[in-house]
Amino acid sequence: MISSENLLENAIVQGNALRKGLHEIVKNSPHVSDIRGVGLYTGVEIVADRDSGSPDKLRTEKFIDELRERRILIRSCGGDGNVLKIRPPLVFNSSDVTRFLETFSDIAKELL
Repeated sequence: MISSENLLENAIVQGNALRKGLHEIVKNSPHVSDIRGVGLYTGVEIVADRDSGSPDKLRTEKFIDELRERRILIRSCGGDGNVLKIRPPLVFNSSDVTRFLETFSDIAKELL
């Protein structure tokens, strides 16, 4: 199933598109210190400000709550709970990436 549906290749392609879009959305944000990941697994590190690099768990939790209100489920991770952990299913496609990025962008305008 995984190979016949090209799910691994899809994970790489869609994951790269997801991270590229996230970088574009937050490029000027003082509250994002890093975006990292492989395949579809992606982390967005939220900080109080880039200079201090101080983790911002409260802002992270607010972001997750806003996504949940819009029917997108993610969690936080990291020792300080300040990393948005994005783990979409392997069948995530380009229209899913677009919807996620549009929703993420709307919330980022308010919180990041």
